[in-house]
Amino acid sequence: MIMAYVPHEQLCFGESASLEFHAAQNSKTGELSIETTKWMLSQYPQDIRIWIRDKGGVEKMSIEQFWTLNAAELWTMGYRKCEGEAEPPPVPMTILRSSRKTREQEAWDKRTRKAEQAWKEWQRNKE
Repeated sequence: MIMAYVPHEQLCFGESASLEFHAAQNSKTGELSIETTKWMLSQYPQDIRIWIRDKGGVEKMSIEQFWTLNAAELWTMGYRKCEGEAEPPPVPMTILRSSRKTREQEAWDKRTRKAEQAWKEWQRNKE
């Protein structure tokens, strides 16, 4: 999404740089979301949208498969090549999960507690 927010002239790409694109998924169902993917793509610069269209467009994208746009292709599109010393590769991102429980988790926890209570009650009555 960096391409949607940083102006073309402020970007540069080193030799090992690449951008990866994939379809968006519905956060509730985990299913592919064509509508969200189309919105995401509409945020990109035109040259990136054309590259994605030429690869097959939204209809050919998936959640699991990434399309890679490498530095050489980006330079051909007119993006600058970074000059100077090469930087070390970035540290991979880590997704931190919220410590707040979802309603579904709370409902499962409640069912588990009820089942445990019922089991204990059954054990007491059995004795």
